[in-house]
Amino acid sequence: MEKIEFINQPVSQYSFLWFILSALFGGFVAAWSKYWFEQCSTKGKYKREAKLALKRYANPLLLSADSLIRNLELYMENIEEKWLDSDYFKMNILYCFGTYFGLCKIIEDKSFFELDTSISRKSKKFMKMFHCVYAGLNSFTYFKSLINICPDRIVDVENSSIKRFQIQAIGEIMVANPECKDSELQKVLKYSDFVNQYTLNTDFNKWFQPLLGVLKKMENDKNNLYWCRMTIFIMNLQAFVNFYDPKSKITTKRKFDFIENTHEDFKQEVLKIFSKKEKKNLIGKKDSKYQSAFF
Repeated sequence: MEKIEFINQPVSQYSFLWFILSALFGGFVAAWSKYWFEQCSTKGKYKREAKLALKRYANPLLLSADSLIRNLELYMENIEEKWLDSDYFKMNILYCFGTYFGLCKIIEDKSFFELDTSISRKSKKFMKMFHCVYAGLNSFTYFKSLINICPDRIVDVENSSIKRFQIQAIGEIMVANPECKDSELQKVLKYSDFVNQYTLNTDFNKWFQPLLGVLKKMENDKNNLYWCRMTIFIMNLQAFVNFYDPKSKITTKRKFDFIENTHEDFKQEVLKIFSKKEKKNLIGKKDSKYQSAFF
């Protein structure tokens, strides 16, 4: 009892001790409050930037994805026509790829992926579908069965892929104003500027050569890995569009019949990301109203 008798004593006798204890407690509370406020404000800032980026770029991203699907679909349906021999079509399809990758790069740079996705199930789904599009161009996952049966074909699988950083480089060079302020709207290159850059600047067009090489080596053959690779990519991209625009307010509903000429193992792997209803709506003969116009 003697040890705590000082509590019953007048405060004036222990004023210095109380002052020290109060200062320490006050300092702890202030430091903790500052840390908590900074964490919350930073997290809130990233969330606001993420929502703003998606609001600004949602429609351009969907339209660019839709345009890319349409042009790649046309190319695959007419693969025997050697459309890439036409400079116009070559510029057209490369610009579609570049525009999509450019907008993806802008969204990544606008802090969307700083968002704490452990909170939002929809955010998790968005990131999964977003990265699935890239995986279609460079992942070995879709070819596991082939590699297990024929290990030597791992070289062919690698040759059919387009590396992630090559895709990122395309996105970077397609941004027209990379140095703009956060409050300004970033844009991709206009078509005329893209054609000039591609024609005159070798440092620019070299980044498109791996992609162009894959497109040129495609044949309508289920054993052609370049064909299978682009089939996987276009289906993953359509899955992303379906997720982001489920009611097709901005994009076009499509059926793909060329996927039937893809190796069964690859087809089943890529179809895992689609619901049963989506599979039914995507695969089969196209309706005439969904036929794409030339270019």
